[in-house]
Amino acid sequence: MSTPAIWMATVLLAGAGLLSAARALRRGSIADRTLGLDLFVVVLATAVTVRAARTGVTSFLPLVTVVALLAFVATVTIARFLEATGRSRAAGGGTGPDAAEEAR
Repeated sequence: MSTPAIWMATVLLAGAGLLSAARALRRGSIADRTLGLDLFVVVLATAVTVRAARTGVTSFLPLVTVVALLAFVATVTIARFLEATGRSRAAGGGTGPDAAEEAR
């Protein structure tokens, strides 16, 4: 069953996938790349879920759950590593309003 909402979701997910892949591949801090990869995995899992809704085949949904949990654990692990080493903002990636003050 293909509805306009499913096609619109597919187009939006393709755009989000391209933008998140660009963020992950762009030069930047480890935190920026981690965020890009995490978003890419979420978009990929959502795309598989939309495909399951479109086709009615749900055999990949348990795999989507496992991949989402692994992506979450990986992101938390990298965030804890960055905090422990002090590289979360000081190593050149802070883009928030406090980044300029911390750089001084």
